[in-house]
Amino acid sequence: MIPRLKDLVIKYREIKGLSRRGLSEYIGLSEKTIQNLETADTYIGSGSAKEIGRSIGLSEYNILISYNYFEVPVIGNELRSNEILTDEQMFEELSFNYTISALPALSKEIRENEAYQTGISKERLEKIRLSFSEDTNVSIEETISLCKVFDKLFSELFVLVAVDFVSDRRAIDVAHTFQKFIQRQTKPPLTFEQIDSKLTSDEIEYLIESLNVYRKLGLTQTK
Repeated sequence: MIPRLKDLVIKYREIKGLSRRGLSEYIGLSEKTIQNLETADTYIGSGSAKEIGRSIGLSEYNILISYNYFEVPVIGNELRSNEILTDEQMFEELSFNYTISALPALSKEIRENEAYQTGISKERLEKIRLSFSEDTNVSIEETISLCKVFDKLFSELFVLVAVDFVSDRRAIDVAHTFQKFIQRQTKPPLTFEQIDSKLTSDEIEYLIESLNVYRKLGLTQTK
């Protein structure tokens, strides 16, 4: 699930004991702007959103994905990273510090390319599609598979959501490294559905979680 900027601002005010007027004076924007963001009564511009996001400690990447996940810039074009990590560093970050959520743009790809074989069940694909607003984590394998099937960059269909969203400063670097990693892959990885088509959605989620624990603990297969 992608956090919403308005919810982050409300939580920040509650923690700091600030009224809308107090926050507006601190930022230098009108109280009405803060109200419009929190209540969604009126659209506020990206400039104001960035000022508000920076004032509560968000990185540029996290401001952009939480402000308007319908128009997130593509990494490498409009949005630049500071550093490209090694694959080992990237996988470690993905295992411990980030989850993957789909953007609404994925729904468009699924709708317009229904004939494409994703190797993912319709039930699971629906959960992935709605992960921008619902609590569903998309696996690394599923992400790679969908990017390759639809021939899209990672940042065109997905975002990284930091566990510590407010303090995070590395999401853009991890996301850009992951995007480059996906581009180097020649074909989609096998999904659980391709291995066993009779697996239920709950069984697949269990297997994904078990695999995440396996990786986090650095376990190896015994012979």
